[in-house]
Amino acid sequence: MRRGMYLAAALCLLLCGCGKKDAAEAQAVQQRYAALTGAVAEAEIVGHPEGETRSFTVRCTCDRTKDTATTTVMAPEELAGLSATVTGEKLLIQYDGPALAAGVGDTVSPANCIPYLLRALAEGYVLEVGEETLEDIPCLRLALDTTDADGEKVVCVPCGWQRRIRCMQSFHGKGSCCCRCVLRRFSRPKATVENKGKP
Repeated sequence: MRRGMYLAAALCLLLCGCGKKDAAEAQAVQQRYAALTGAVAEAEIVGHPEGETRSFTVRCTCDRTKDTATTTVMAPEELAGLSATVTGEKLLIQYDGPALAAGVGDTVSPANCIPYLLRALAEGYVLEVGEETLEDIPCLRLALDTTDADGEKVVCVPCGWQRRIRCMQSFHGKGSCCCRCVLRRFSRPKATVENKGKP
């Protein structure tokens, strides 16, 4: 029932406020990312745990066929090599070989925001379609309604151009920004020369 209401609201927004061109672009982006079976991405991520601001450079390898994603910290130097593996909803932290269970990956964090972004792009309900300037380039901006593992509402706002996403912010239902991710490199299995390196 709730999903049906969101879908109806999304369709109204698409038909009344966005125009057919924007709606078609949003649909094309979602189809593109729904077809992904895996990806490798490098990104700069800013997280806001408990009111703090922390920045990381990470490399993430996602395998949708196994529902697994591993994110490895590249910077800051003192955390380089630290890895978090998300399998389904479980989160493991690994360093120097051993792995420690870190509970359920039920909130959007630097450890899981790239696979979360890919899932939101493929499956999220489109709430809004518009434009935003990113690095002096006009970009397509989507607002996608998703839920975390606890069923709490999270709105993902990815931006990009030519159907390739460059940046994502995610907001909890209370409106606070929990994570910002800027993709620097992106490749998918059997990527063509034209698409390699472009999200």
